[in-house]
Amino acid sequence: MRKISKLVAMVGVFGVLSLSQSFAADIAGTNCSKSGLTKTVSGKKYTCIKLGKSLYWNNGVKVGATPSKSPTQPSLVFYQSHRNGNSEELLQVTISPDGILRNKLKLTSGPKFGLTVADMRNNRILLEVDAVKSQLYILEPGGISTPLGIEKNGGIPTDSRALNDLRLGIDGKSIFAFDFDMDFYKIDISTSVPTWTRLFTGAQLKNSIKSLGGDSEYDWVQGFELTGSNEIFLLTKNSFKGTLRFWTISTSLSSADNPRIAKIAEYQSSNVLGDDSVSMAISPSSTEVAILHTVSTLTPKTKLLLYNVGNKTFKDFPVSQLFEGNNYFLSWLGDSRLLMTIDQVWTNDKDGGRVTCLLNLTSANKCTNLAGVSGYSLAGNR
Repeated sequence: MRKISKLVAMVGVFGVLSLSQSFAADIAGTNCSKSGLTKTVSGKKYTCIKLGKSLYWNNGVKVGATPSKSPTQPSLVFYQSHRNGNSEELLQVTISPDGILRNKLKLTSGPKFGLTVADMRNNRILLEVDAVKSQLYILEPGGISTPLGIEKNGGIPTDSRALNDLRLGIDGKSIFAFDFDMDFYKIDISTSVPTWTRLFTGAQLKNSIKSLGGDSEYDWVQGFELTGSNEIFLLTKNSFKGTLRFWTISTSLSSADNPRIAKIAEYQSSNVLGDDSVSMAISPSSTEVAILHTVSTLTPKTKLLLYNVGNKTFKDFPVSQLFEGNNYFLSWLGDSRLLMTIDQVWTNDKDGGRVTCLLNLTSANKCTNLAGVSGYSLAGNR
């Protein structure tokens, strides 16, 4: 009988211990005696709260737990020429995805009249410095500036003609350019002495343009982008009527070739003064080309078109999302955002009315003025 009594007693004690441990592990929802009391059990702090007329322990919080932080938005980086008194400098600008200025870093110093960011590929920046004949430089990621020994104005070795529009090759080791007569060149800059190759002549291009309904006399190159290993997207503007025409050119980008041209669209500008301006830029993935067109410097009305490289179609963006003003520079910042430099006229703005704005193409918001950022030419980090 004594053994049985002891066994019953042990079972009873064990049962009480088990209940106590269960109670200690979770007291949430059980009754408590006074509102505001706290109790720490198994690493959680519980508080006595009043619900209706009854008092209960709440769900508790872990002791020493740190509140979760919202993830930091990744920074966006671009480069912009900026005037500082009598000198011009290149800035590396860092912003948040929603357009808040985080940092500005000066990469060049001293008077550099006519400093222009011409293009950027693989973190190599092509710069123009208008020292009499506009010398070309490459700025490496480490901030080292290398003169290329190429003059944009009057620098073609064969006949001293001037280069017109410039683009870095996709690998960043070559420059492609039209001259004023629409000859097209590749300039290899991978060695200390640049190597020039004329890929096709202006006469070849003009004959094709004429056969496709263009004007070989007045359709001049307004801009171009490399959309593949053997394809060029070309924009011409008729200097007499203001008509914009879009073309694709299939040709070798490594040796002389006979270009094969197709007209894909035509846009009739309402401008009759001949003072409209057009900027264009290709996305980092080479899937879209953005075209920004301002009708006139006197009554600036801006139009944004997006050209899809794959299906060769255009999308017209709502004018309400843009700033009205003279657009001079356009660049991508990733594949979903556009950077624009707009000159607003008839203002008393201390920066000359310039606006550097960020347009998120995936939202319907208006192009956002980047507070504290104002400059001229620019290039996105691509």
